[in-house]
Amino acid sequence: MELVERDGQLAVLRLLLDEGVTGGGEVAVLCGPVTSGRTEVLRRLRADAERAGVVVLGAVGSWAERSLPMGVLGQLVRSAGLTARYQRLLAGRRAPHTEPAPLGGDCDDRRPPVDPGLAGDVCELLLDHVGDRRALVLVDDLQHADDASLQTLLHLQRRIASTRMLVVLGVVTRTGGPLASFHAQLNRHRRCHWVEIGMLTDTGIAELARRRTGTEPSPGLVADYRRASGGNPLLLNALIEDTGPGRDEVVAGEAYREAVAACLYRGGCRALWVGRALAVLNPADPVALVHRIIDSTGPEDLAQALAGMAASGLVDADGRFRHPAARTAVRETLSATAAATLHARAATALYQDGAEPLAVAEHLLLAGEATEEWTVDVLVRAGADALREDRVELASSCLERAFHAEVGGRLRAAVLTTLLKVRWRTNPAATESLLGPLQESLRAGHLLDHEVGAVLRCLAWHARFAEALELVRHLESIVDERGGELASVVGAARLWLRHSHRGLAVTAPPDYPVPVGDVGLHAATALAASLTRGGGERARSSAEYVLQSSLFDEPSIEAVFSALLALVYADDLDQAAAWCAKLTEQALARRMPALRGIVLGVAADVAARRGNLALARRTAVEALEVISERSWGVAVAYPLGTLITATTALGRFADAERLLRNPLPEPVSATGFWLHYLDARGHYALATGRPHAALEDFRRCGKLMGDWGVDVSTLIPWRINAGKAYLALGRTAEAKAMFEVQSKPVRGEPPTMRGVSLRLLADISDTRGRTALLKESVQLLEESGHHLELTRALAAQSNEHYAQGDSKRSRALARRAIQVARLCDAEEAGRSLLVAETSSYVDIRLPCAAELSEAERKVATLAANGLTNRQIGRELYLSVSTVEQHLTRIYRKLDVGKRSQLIELVRQRSLTPG
Repeated sequence: MELVERDGQLAVLRLLLDEGVTGGGEVAVLCGPVTSGRTEVLRRLRADAERAGVVVLGAVGSWAERSLPMGVLGQLVRSAGLTARYQRLLAGRRAPHTEPAPLGGDCDDRRPPVDPGLAGDVCELLLDHVGDRRALVLVDDLQHADDASLQTLLHLQRRIASTRMLVVLGVVTRTGGPLASFHAQLNRHRRCHWVEIGMLTDTGIAELARRRTGTEPSPGLVADYRRASGGNPLLLNALIEDTGPGRDEVVAGEAYREAVAACLYRGGCRALWVGRALAVLNPADPVALVHRIIDSTGPEDLAQALAGMAASGLVDADGRFRHPAARTAVRETLSATAAATLHARAATALYQDGAEPLAVAEHLLLAGEATEEWTVDVLVRAGADALREDRVELASSCLERAFHAEVGGRLRAAVLTTLLKVRWRTNPAATESLLGPLQESLRAGHLLDHEVGAVLRCLAWHARFAEALELVRHLESIVDERGGELASVVGAARLWLRHSHRGLAVTAPPDYPVPVGDVGLHAATALAASLTRGGGERARSSAEYVLQSSLFDEPSIEAVFSALLALVYADDLDQAAAWCAKLTEQALARRMPALRGIVLGVAADVAARRGNLALARRTAVEALEVISERSWGVAVAYPLGTLITATTALGRFADAERLLRNPLPEPVSATGFWLHYLDARGHYALATGRPHAALEDFRRCGKLMGDWGVDVSTLIPWRINAGKAYLALGRTAEAKAMFEVQSKPVRGEPPTMRGVSLRLLADISDTRGRTALLKESVQLLEESGHHLELTRALAAQSNEHYAQGDSKRSRALARRAIQVARLCDAEEAGRSLLVAETSSYVDIRLPCAAELSEAERKVATLAANGLTNRQIGRELYLSVSTVEQHLTRIYRKLDVGKRSQLIELVRQRSLTPG
């Protein structure tokens, strides 16, 4: 080991050795912190003495052998080769029995009695062996020596005055304790030389680093070495080894952890247990707790141990480990049983001192099972606090531990309801196992009013409708007696059940009371109002209240879901999209996967309604990946329906078929979310050439919506979809009837689907009324947020003007259609809807086009694209009269009478009905 800043101490001892061996015995005490380089100094002194022919006797104290009588003196005797004679001295003397030290106690508290006769005999044995020869007696780590050995050394000290012996005792820095008496007696009988050895200075640290690495350390690195080691040579050497050359930051690795453990063990039994207790405590825990969690350590003992550890560089002046790796290293010295015991004691002490629940709970979690009622109460409160701080894993650990404790009454109810919140946040599928005990607590009256609603919604989410309805009826029977918030809770639960189960008929009149601050009832009312004609404004207002509240409070997933659905069903797509973006960001930041999955499901629906089908598909896939289908509960049909619809619209029919092939749980078909799945299945059937199956699904949607009293087109536009199926079947009259019903204004209902219906009516109407229908369609869709539907209406309007020969207006509308299509990433689809593009001419593709000559085909193409005779002439370098002659022959061959009929013929043959 490299010696730095220790030359002075070694020189003093060498001088004393020279003086002692020339006449008159001497005693020196080399005093310094644990692992300060004291042992290396003694080793070098021994080497010097042996080279000089001095008789050297050596021993080292060990706290593990502290209870072994004469353990250190036995080492001295053996080093002198006097074992046989020593054994004869011991013959007939029975070694006293020593009790084992308690947890955290100091072995010094179990000292055996000393036999004065034996001490004197051993001293005579050693002195007789040395005779008049020069001798050096080295005893290192004297603080660990047994009491019998200490007393014997005092005997020896009193007998060396006339010898040529130097006795050097290596001991930790004087901090009081068991050695205080020994030190006093040592100084009383003969002058004793005290040689102090301290921690390395910054200069010494830099020198040692330079020797070990061959490079000059930066001032910053030296400062870091000091902070982590306190100047302790053993710790510093380990840090240098871990860090290596060429780095500017200290690395505390395996060598450092081993050095810390060695340093702690060298400090003795009491220091070891104080260090372990410190390692168990958290940084925020008071250091003073240490004396309450280990045996036989009072405040004074603690102060002494901490002073010694601070002197050795293990801890700072506040009693905290200098580096996190030091704390880890000390923890690793603990057995699992001892660690659990210390954590349990720390938790008890903190609880008795009124510490925060989280501070207590962190120890309880490491202490084993929670058996006492106060521990369960602390775990519940800590779990709730951790959840508010978004420390989800800690909250889950606290509540899961409390869940397995045997407690009852209100405390058991608090465990269950708080654990329900945690599982809702991370894995809704795991909440179902709590429903049985939760219902028991509810019926026993142990649940608070606001906790009741969560149980009811959870039952509905997992399709346990019969149990939910039974509980609702039970609660309604006691609502007057119990009072409080229960009436609002039950009202909100019934409204949620109304959407979750088609068999529960609950109306939501416009004047339904909404208590201020009741987020659950606001959310349920928003959803109910959005599915009631004329309830759009009420839905938006309540939804906004819920969503704004969710940004500051612990958001209820069901409430947020209801509010977002309300905005979608109220056809406020822009606001719904904005809230989805905010809530997705919040869910990611606060680590709330269930909320994120739900919000993504709604965002996918919004994207699909806007016409951004690729985005809708990606988002729906993510929604079903963030939380499992089982965690979606009965609502799984909602994101799955969006995914099937978008996949079908993108032409990925094989993928859509695979999605449809996986059956949904039977209870889903009894919920409002089933409508989305039926609608998606109908679109797939229509796109794959099965219009009869599609019509059946669309009509079934209509019947269910009528039966449930939610025949609102913004939920599912079943009439429009059924009309498309009729068109595919060639039943134009029935299709027209469907479109006409949907195109009629309905008070309180958003006009979006009216605009879509008018565009579809225009497609199957004659030319006379088509312009007006398309104009109104565009006006109704302009502010709707349904970008793809507006694109289709604009394209149809452009094509109509094109057919009428108004190429200027047609192209302006075409450009507008493409601009809108870009908003939903559907530019290619938008261009495919247009007969006349702004950048090129559309070739006519008719069965009879082969009858036209090449010149006639070119003229017909330009005329069909809306160009005048003069424009055609300039394009083809023909006179106007030549163009007119070509057109006459073209009209005759194609059996049309004028230009507008030619354009109409091209339009009918070129367009695919949308």
